[in-house]
Amino acid sequence: MTVVRPPLMKLTCEKQLLQGAIQTAQRCASTKSTIPVLGGILLTATPAGLTLKATDLELAVECLIPAQVFEEGSVVAPARYLSDLVRRLPETDIGIELDTQTRNLVFTYGNSRFQLNTLNAEDFPLLPSVDLANALKMPQPEFKELVRKVGAAASADPIRPIFTGILCEFNDGVLTMVATDTHRLTRKRMTLENSIGGVNPVIIPNRALQELSRLLKDEDSDFSIVLSSGLVAFVTDEFTLTTRPIEGKFPDYEKVIPAEFKNNISLQRLDLLATLERAALLVSTRDGTSIVNLDIKESSLVLSSQAANLGSLREELVVESSGEPLEIYFNARYLIDALRVIDSERVTVDFSGALSPCVIKPLPEEDYLYMLLPIRF
Repeated sequence: MTVVRPPLMKLTCEKQLLQGAIQTAQRCASTKSTIPVLGGILLTATPAGLTLKATDLELAVECLIPAQVFEEGSVVAPARYLSDLVRRLPETDIGIELDTQTRNLVFTYGNSRFQLNTLNAEDFPLLPSVDLANALKMPQPEFKELVRKVGAAASADPIRPIFTGILCEFNDGVLTMVATDTHRLTRKRMTLENSIGGVNPVIIPNRALQELSRLLKDEDSDFSIVLSSGLVAFVTDEFTLTTRPIEGKFPDYEKVIPAEFKNNISLQRLDLLATLERAALLVSTRDGTSIVNLDIKESSLVLSSQAANLGSLREELVVESSGEPLEIYFNARYLIDALRVIDSERVTVDFSGALSPCVIKPLPEEDYLYMLLPIRF
């Protein structure tokens, strides 16, 4: 007599909800690790629904979607193939079950079925639990904007990990975020509706904040930030994203921001951006840098660039200026990055000398600055 064994996991869920959760989880699954299970998504069926988890040991995500669960259980499926498969399934309810004989994950849709090889759920690392008791509430759209503007100056060089993070300071109901790659620095402040006391500054990996920004909504809704020893968690109704803060001491950024300026110009942001994008076509150095010269005179800015084997550019822009004439050189890409994250029609640029940092701010002025070091010859 053949004994029919029930599936180890069996459920039904909506295809669109499943696809969205997989896309969220896949961003935290590893694509380079030699540990196979880190390249997968842990699917867990419980009475609460279907939970999806993924981690590369630096960043982790967990999301829960509604599902009709017939049998509880867990399994790890390879993230890439799971995503490719579900994206191509028809727009209908999807049945999912784990075959006890083959350990394959079986997807049923209409009269069809697809089997996917799996990995052992017991090998998947445990994700940290999050306590919302001391959570800090944040508006999603405003925080996304904060990350977009400050993250422009964060470094991508893993050799100096401290500069791949964004410093977050919570003082007197104000959040200050700062990033620097030692060539440029961004700083922006945001007033908080609620605050928590006794929170030490924390350096959050820029990668984690960029992933969070992609997942947050543009609509008017809040999310929670939980800061605890060795863990930073971001919690919404749809997902929980966790990461480890970067250990180390962030530079004293206040000391490097100039307190006084000798020259100032204000002009149309898009006019300057368009000129710089043309100048950036002229690569000046072997490492691909485009160097631009800014010659500031009364009511005019002459911007020039040249490359020996390509050509040259000279454009004159009308500006409002104060102070003495100044000639200064910059990396064109760094200036472009600044102008792209600023949204105002006009910008002001303050100079403290040909060899000192300049500070770019939007007009009308908000609590944001982008500081940039010039190139020295």
